Amino acid sequence: MFIPFVLFAVLAIPATADDAAIVRSEPAVAPGSDGESARVFHARVLDRETLQPVANVQVVRFDGKVAAQGDSQGVFAFPMDLRNFGSCQRTESGGFACSMDNEQTTRFFLRGRDISPVLVRARKYREWEKSSTFLVWRKATLRGVWLDAGDKPVGGRDLELTCDRLLPSSDGEEFPDLRATTNDKGEFLFESVAANVSFVLRTAGKEDALVELDVSALTLAPAETRELRLHALQTARVHGIVRDSEGHPADGAEVRLERGDRKIDVDTASDGSFSFERVGIGHVELKAVYPSDFDGTQQGLVLAFDLTQDGQDAAVDVQLHPVHDITGRVVDAQHRPVPKALVCYEPVATPCCGRSSFEHCDDQGAFVIPRVISDECRMLAGDSTNGPQGTIEVVPAGTHGVEFVLEASGKVSGRVQRPNPAQLEQYGVFATRTTEHDVDPLLYAGGGSILIQVPAGRDNFELGTVPEGTWRISASIDGRQVSGDRDVVVQVGQTTVCPDLVLQPMSQVVLISATSCGDLAVEFHSGKDAIVHTSLARGRIKIVEVPTGRTTIVAKDAGRTVCEKTLELLPGPPQLVGLGFER
Repeated sequence: MFIPFVLFAVLAIPATADDAAIVRSEPAVAPGSDGESARVFHARVLDRETLQPVANVQVVRFDGKVAAQGDSQGVFAFPMDLRNFGSCQRTESGGFACSMDNEQTTRFFLRGRDISPVLVRARKYREWEKSSTFLVWRKATLRGVWLDAGDKPVGGRDLELTCDRLLPSSDGEEFPDLRATTNDKGEFLFESVAANVSFVLRTAGKEDALVELDVSALTLAPAETRELRLHALQTARVHGIVRDSEGHPADGAEVRLERGDRKIDVDTASDGSFSFERVGIGHVELKAVYPSDFDGTQQGLVLAFDLTQDGQDAAVDVQLHPVHDITGRVVDAQHRPVPKALVCYEPVATPCCGRSSFEHCDDQGAFVIPRVISDECRMLAGDSTNGPQGTIEVVPAGTHGVEFVLEASGKVSGRVQRPNPAQLEQYGVFATRTTEHDVDPLLYAGGGSILIQVPAGRDNFELGTVPEGTWRISASIDGRQVSGDRDVVVQVGQTTVCPDLVLQPMSQVVLISATSCGDLAVEFHSGKDAIVHTSLARGRIKIVEVPTGRTTIVAKDAGRTVCEKTLELLPGPPQLVGLGFER
């Protein structure tokens, strides 16, 4: 069975609770809290357009049973109960039993008369005594009608608005789900859409996943009500029969059509037949596996083809191929087995969904890449510490006895300096290659760069078995303290000494560009030679980590300085910096 990877759950705004059931807090405690579990979430709310406080924001728990109101400066305090968050407890057998957050009681909405709702997913492990900052967008309305090619209403079909993640809060601030279903007149309505945000309007129903609309990208102005007349672009029908490798109909095979990040799945009927009734014109990929449970897949196939005509009836009969394993071992330059080595792979044809992109070897360096659907795989090996290295090889499926020889290597040693030498916390040392061929995504399939964790109390480090070449070295303590980069050249059989890595406390800065600005080039000047460069697209928000201390931030629009600010950057909660709002 194809299992999609979901980044976060699609959320629906609950119906407004009966006022009598809502506990309004000023802020007291959440219902049922005791002295130890009670916490208060402190925050302020700012208008995205002006960065000014939003007065009288309504804060409502997801289940509607607890509510609070912000003051005239956008400040609110909302009661929460730690017992509603997930936790892990050790079991009698020595393992752990973990629970999930209660989503009804650990999330809350920010609402107001003129603002688009925002949903906040609170975190259990946060600095509860410190205040967060949330941004809210002014609202607009989108309504319209969906018509077919003969201008007849298209009823009972789902639409959705999607956008890139814009909200900077570490507490999981996000726009609630924006979905609508057309009525029998083809009419739809999206209320309280965030203004000045670039949305994509697309079909949301499973059967319409590959149907394109004649209106897609749109941005609404504050308080705007926009009317749309939608038509689906040209579509075709794709159907056929899936047969196993012996030519018999494959009952219960899974068939998927894909285009980009969108997909449709169906299972074949008892006669092996399948059908996709509405597929947008253009390039698609068809994948079929049998049986449908991927872990038990014995046969599969990947096809790519183009749909070129409106109303096209595309018959695609598929005969599956048996899947094959690839086996082999990983050895070092002296041909000794490399225990627990890493083998990364990528089918030359589009890989099947759910497929892991790396496998670990056993103690003798042996590996098995199971159930390869493609005829060939691109493969690369590495050790468990340093990740992929060497030359990418193309290996036919079903090949046995493949041998990967890891590159001859050297070592890198060095020392880390800390702001407070008395605090000898565990830290990580990272190394990434700077040569051009390392850009290949396969090199990052199993973790990519070299990483070692240095135990607390040690300032010296050593990276063993580093392949020959130029490497960029850096160090970090959980992202709270980060060093600059040092480039070193590693030679076979030698130990290269890395210049000292100096850890500095880091501050998180949330850059917010005014919607009146174009694309911005941003510089952070924190010392004579310390300059951090970044960019910020028009009207966007970006979180940047820079060293703490007195810093001048310069923003330029097409080479012209539109903002220059000097401020003291501190560790702790992110600091908001508006760019271009003073124009």
